[in-house]
Amino acid sequence: MRLIRFLGTIVFLAAIVYFATTVQLGKKTLWGHLVAIFSTPAAKELADGTKEEAKKVADRVRRELGHHDGGTN
Repeated sequence: MRLIRFLGTIVFLAAIVYFATTVQLGKKTLWGHLVAIFSTPAAKELADGTKEEAKKVADRVRRELGHHDGGTN
């Protein structure tokens, strides 16, 4: 039963990839539209802002973990 579900999932994913890369939706395929959207300046700004905030959070977590690990427990 698990093998059938796995094979069904593989076929479904292959169909999505085929659709996204070959079927025209207007002037572009779905993949082409996604590439165009994510290469806009606004998307790049969003990615850069997200990276900066993630770095701040990671630094804060490292500081807090370092503070707790360095204690005299």
